[in-house]
Amino acid sequence: MNIGIVGLGHMGVTHLQAYAEIPFARVSAIASSDPKKRNGDFSSVVSNLDLVINSVDFSSITAYGRPLDLFTDPAVDAVDLCVPTYLHAPLSIAALEAGKHVIVEKPMALSEDECNAMTQAAKSTGNTLMVAQVLRFWPEYITAR
Repeated sequence: MNIGIVGLGHMGVTHLQAYAEIPFARVSAIASSDPKKRNGDFSSVVSNLDLVINSVDFSSITAYGRPLDLFTDPAVDAVDLCVPTYLHAPLSIAALEAGKHVIVEKPMALSEDECNAMTQAAKSTGNTLMVAQVLRFWPEYITAR
């Protein structure tokens, strides 16, 4: 599956690292308004996790300055939105309507109406929308469950 990551701050870079560990996932495109990050320079990224990544070779990855350009990339199957919360609803809906599956960071959106619009877009397009509530997948939480 070809993934496009939108937003390359702390969470976007964390997701970028995670996809490198998934055999069937390949980051094929990224979108960031920051030209340094589009060139793989993450020296400005501050993280509260054990993030040990300062740069990445993006020579085989398509880099976009605007998320909407990434959404029209036919090589991208799914979009991972790692952007500020106020952008979750409009970008999720745009990506879904462009035919992409979407994983969006938490919180899902800023209002119930936005959440409803996002789920309605997923239903009407037949694409998957997943909120990244990943703790439920961590081994400790699986054991506790």
